[in-house]
Amino acid sequence: MPETEVPLRPDHSTGIELSYRDHISASGYISPQQLKKFIKTRRSNGLGPTTIYYAGVAAPVISASTLNLFETFFSQYNISDYTVMMLSMFFSASAGLSWFLIFNRLAERQKSARDNEITQAQSFKIDASGILLNRKNIESKIEWPAIVDIRTTKHYIAFIVEGANDFFIPVDWFKDRDQMKEATNKIAALRPPPFNT
Repeated sequence: MPETEVPLRPDHSTGIELSYRDHISASGYISPQQLKKFIKTRRSNGLGPTTIYYAGVAAPVISASTLNLFETFFSQYNISDYTVMMLSMFFSASAGLSWFLIFNRLAERQKSARDNEITQAQSFKIDASGILLNRKNIESKIEWPAIVDIRTTKHYIAFIVEGANDFFIPVDWFKDRDQMKEATNKIAALRPPPFNT
């Protein structure tokens, strides 16, 4: 069961006057679907350079080789040149397309190497010094200068980190969207200048 604490109040000081005892804490589990959706939105491209090379560059080479192979094969039989060309082109296109689709599918980046995020409870404590993340035997401290951006969607509050995995707090850790919005405002207030403007 997720637990969320938003001890700050709207009348509390914000920004540079915020006291270090003020914080936001949240804990709970992340579902596989939430993690998959988050990782997918964070990737600019699901295909890496190796995939693009092998699927995009090698496929035409395979097509050309297949065309040559089948043209030589069908030429041995008493078939018109037009039929030989059409059959060769058909098999050539099939070979190139098959290679592209198979390699594309095999090379799809589905493994996130972040499985422990869905099997272990997580807790976040966010204060003026940064973000403290606890997950079973792991404790990570991320200071505010490492947080490049904070993005809010209807599904989560995302923290974009320089030099480490981005992470997020899902909406279902909060009682409702209003509490998530309030937490987002508090986090923005906790983030020290010049970032909280």
